[in-house]
Amino acid sequence: MQRVVGGSGVVVVVVALTACGTMSSTSSGTSSSSSSGTPGPIAVDLGFDALVDTTTFSCAQPISGVGTSASTVTVRDLRFYIHNLKLIPEDGSADVPVTLADNDFQHDGVALVDLEDGTGGCVDGTAATHASVTGTAPAGTYTGVAFTLGVPFEQNHQDSATAHAPLNLTSMFWTWNGGYKFLKLDVSSAGMPGGWLLHLGSTGCETGNTVTSCTNPNRVEVRLPGFELGHHTVGLDLKALLSTSNVDVNMAGAPGCMSGQTDPECAAVFARFGLPIGAAPASSQLVFAPHHHTH
Repeated sequence: MQRVVGGSGVVVVVVALTACGTMSSTSSGTSSSSSSGTPGPIAVDLGFDALVDTTTFSCAQPISGVGTSASTVTVRDLRFYIHNLKLIPEDGSADVPVTLADNDFQHDGVALVDLEDGTGGCVDGTAATHASVTGTAPAGTYTGVAFTLGVPFEQNHQDSATAHAPLNLTSMFWTWNGGYKFLKLDVSSAGMPGGWLLHLGSTGCETGNTVTSCTNPNRVEVRLPGFELGHHTVGLDLKALLSTSNVDVNMAGAPGCMSGQTDPECAAVFARFGLPIGAAPASSQLVFAPHHHTH
């Protein structure tokens, strides 16, 4: 896993994509080969990291200059689900799915990324972390990465008490709408010491014996072409995500944004994710972008 330093005052969650195989003209390593000489699958490893300026993110360290009030915040929790991970081929052909490895943090194509360790200010988190998503893909030359932030509909509406890990966490589940929190970012600020919470998930879901649809899926599609593997990382910039939010106040409802269409705190963060809300249409997401490696 490699770490990347963002600009001044920038908090970046870094995804370092490495693979063993024919990934790009600058990559190294070899893939396995079949008896016929055809290259076998390559190992893919996406390492996730969080940085604040030139230092590694720490649950014990407050972050200054956040949001419209330039608040100082302490991160209490930082976890999110991803699925539909794909590599973008250089030749313009269809994206190539990555088959995820199966472990306590990855199962059936869904991975939980957990970037807090339950120490310091991360009082809503856990000691266990998962900062590397692993899998395999066919050998090839790839110049981009794509994934979906969230949980697939088919897996989003089940009983978390009996679900397979990583979908068995009640802290990442909304019992009131029968779905998961796709992203959980909890912070404490000077104005909201009890917590300003960003919980992204589907809303407007039908209720009854089964859920057949949700009016607001709220899954974020991330596609990053022009991504040179081995030289770029994928960064989730937390300060960019909260740049148009005031994390020191809560105008209505639960503290922060619970993904409601009428929640005044959600308009700003939904725009950063490129999600539609109210009369505002969907747009391009503004929080994930390629970042150059620094050594």
